[in-house]
Amino acid sequence: MQVRSGLNRVLEDSNQLVLTASPGAGKTTMVPLMLLESLPAEAGRIIVAQPRRVAVRSAASYVASLLGEPVGETVGWRMRADTRVSASTRIEFTTTGTLLRRLLADPDLVGVSAVIIDEVHERHLDADLSLAFALDSALLRDDLRLIAMSATADAARFQKLLGDCPLISVETPPYPLETKWVPFREAGLTAGGLSAAFLEYLASVIERAFNAHGSALAFVDSIANTTRLVTMLTERGVPAFPLHGQLSAAEQDTALSFTGDARVIVATEIAETSLTVPGVNCVVDAGVSRVPRFEVASGTTHLVTVGASQSAMQQRAGRANRTGPGVVYRAFSESDYARALRYAVPEILAADLTEATLLAYAWSCPADLQLLDAFPVAALARAEATLRGIGALETAADRLQISASGRILSSIPTVPQVAHGLLSACVWGVPSEVAARVAAVLSGSQIFPRAVSVDSAMRSADPQLVKRFKALVTQWGSDYTQVIEAPKRRLSEADWPGLVVGAAYPQRICRVNPGTVVSTLKPVRFTSVGGTGFEVEAESELASAQWLAAASVQGVNGVVKLRLGAEISEPTALFLADAYRQVSRSVQVNNGVIKAIETVSLGALPLHQKPVSATDTEVYDCLAEALQHCEPAGWISIFKPTKPALQLADTCNYLHSLDDAYPQINSAWISENLEIFLGTSITELSVGRPCAEVDALTGLRLSLGWETAMQIEQLVPRVVKVPSGREVPVTIDPDRGPTISVKLQECFGWRNVPTILGKQISIELLSPAGRPLAVTGDLTHFFNETYVTVRAEMRGRYPKHPWPEDPWQATATVKTNRVLDSET
Repeated sequence: MQVRSGLNRVLEDSNQLVLTASPGAGKTTMVPLMLLESLPAEAGRIIVAQPRRVAVRSAASYVASLLGEPVGETVGWRMRADTRVSASTRIEFTTTGTLLRRLLADPDLVGVSAVIIDEVHERHLDADLSLAFALDSALLRDDLRLIAMSATADAARFQKLLGDCPLISVETPPYPLETKWVPFREAGLTAGGLSAAFLEYLASVIERAFNAHGSALAFVDSIANTTRLVTMLTERGVPAFPLHGQLSAAEQDTALSFTGDARVIVATEIAETSLTVPGVNCVVDAGVSRVPRFEVASGTTHLVTVGASQSAMQQRAGRANRTGPGVVYRAFSESDYARALRYAVPEILAADLTEATLLAYAWSCPADLQLLDAFPVAALARAEATLRGIGALETAADRLQISASGRILSSIPTVPQVAHGLLSACVWGVPSEVAARVAAVLSGSQIFPRAVSVDSAMRSADPQLVKRFKALVTQWGSDYTQVIEAPKRRLSEADWPGLVVGAAYPQRICRVNPGTVVSTLKPVRFTSVGGTGFEVEAESELASAQWLAAASVQGVNGVVKLRLGAEISEPTALFLADAYRQVSRSVQVNNGVIKAIETVSLGALPLHQKPVSATDTEVYDCLAEALQHCEPAGWISIFKPTKPALQLADTCNYLHSLDDAYPQINSAWISENLEIFLGTSITELSVGRPCAEVDALTGLRLSLGWETAMQIEQLVPRVVKVPSGREVPVTIDPDRGPTISVKLQECFGWRNVPTILGKQISIELLSPAGRPLAVTGDLTHFFNETYVTVRAEMRGRYPKHPWPEDPWQATATVKTNRVLDSET
């Protein structure tokens, strides 16, 4: 009564509400009934969204039974391919996926008075999006009630998301619950999942619980492990039934029905929430969950087993004391529980966002949605690229938006890639029976341990899935014909399965790596349009293919292995991946020559190359990048300048060391002034003429400016006349600057050595034989201080040449003593 009055009071003041309650408090069944009593019939239906179909059926059936009616009257359900409602239905249970499509089709939610989204704490993508869409719908409808409900929700975050709405927290004391900690002696969770030893141990714990308490509900991570445990328990004489999402509704009902005989139900997370299992007051929890992990780089999703969150463990335990005192056996320790995450990682942060992104664009765009956690940037970009690849998104006015085909795909309750592959293939002439079988294989849960061809797998496709996909072709095929183009050539019948797969996943179309030799010893490697490398076992029927359309891949020890694919011809591969066809040009400078190559490729797969002439812009960009990334003197090896050009550059660099008003000529400076430096030569370079033919001297003068260039050349003369009367060439030494090399005797009496910007040029003094004796930048100091030592060492070695005691009074000469004596 307190909850009813509180709910009514809150909803009088606010149309939005967060409600939390302990497991077993009855929120899923009682809150809709409370709204039913408080809202007039003309207000419209009360929609209750659950994440799982089995929970929808269970909750609807229970609420209907409380009213003494069959499902379909006051209380009904609506799910894909299974609807039980009537004109008198007031409470409609549905899945969050079905609610999403309803919101897309009718944002105003005409005829709906309230939307309850249950188990929001699980953070499934459908639930997150449903809540975001419903919040937007509430802006259009000031009379629409919106309630987010859970047993273990992070209430404060949801309150903030719902505009700081009121919170009702129901702390109904549950029936007593006894916890038994029964950890395994070693790590049960390995890199490959749950170990065989742990499963044997878990079977023994379940058997012990069954013997002590009767009916029990056991939680494991995967469908495969539910089957293994049911087999183990049956062999031990324990009646056991599996419960998971791949079972038919009838099979699920069989597991949940209670005839009075004790039994064990081995379930995945499907039984965690909103489900009362009749006759069960004992739970055995393996403490693990199976979750999707999306690898953005490869675009593949892998299911991995991880430790369950505390929230999930609490929900599982809550199945034991819903109707009376219960007991939970936890096959892990108290410290394991304490270390577990409080809540599971939200799907939006770990899953493939392709379908969610399509629905977001069908609604508005991802950035505009009111979400607890925004779409991760990398995963969103990958999803957008995938959707562009199948034509579901397009760019208009520099904005990404949903296309006509994308609008159709968003209305179809299946993975958009599969829906596109199915409908496109039918438009292209593939019979609907074949296309539906391939789509059923792509959507099925069968696990292939080795690479299998779609041709083989489709023979055993699930008949119900085939029927469903054929119905989709009937419903949407004609509409799709209007939005995609038919091929210009007839496609091979042998490629029919591959057409469905390749249309669905064009980025996974792959080609055998060049130079591959098929061997029975080594796997064959393929590379996909998207750039991912796949391996195919050598013994597989697909190993000899040149082109494949990959349907299913699996990461194994860091290697992506193909598990399901279809061989296709090269023309079909080129047709399917045409959206990824691109022509690129690469321009490089090799040994001073500009070379341009044009490459035609399908995404990451190069098809053919040919040499082409580079454009002026490409030449400029290529040289600019090369100059920016090479050594400071690297420009010399590219342009191979003449001696006069090098002299000008060296001179300018020397002047820069004295006065930074002069530039430093290096690779970076050439890059900055490249357009002027090249002048009209850029056109000649584009047709393959070597860079060495560029007039570097003219280019430097133009880049410096003619006045500056002339000033530099005048500041540093090309030759210097020494006292002996000979003109000696000036060189620019990297360390000493302008330097002349001259015999010591030619410098006697030289007092006016030339200077540049106040600094004397360097003189390399040579012996009469032309060998270096000393280098000086101050000849006066040399003659006054050092000459006496040099004279003492050299006059005996070169006695035929003058070595006066006073070099200032001697006459500069290139002559020997004998010649000088003969002239006097």
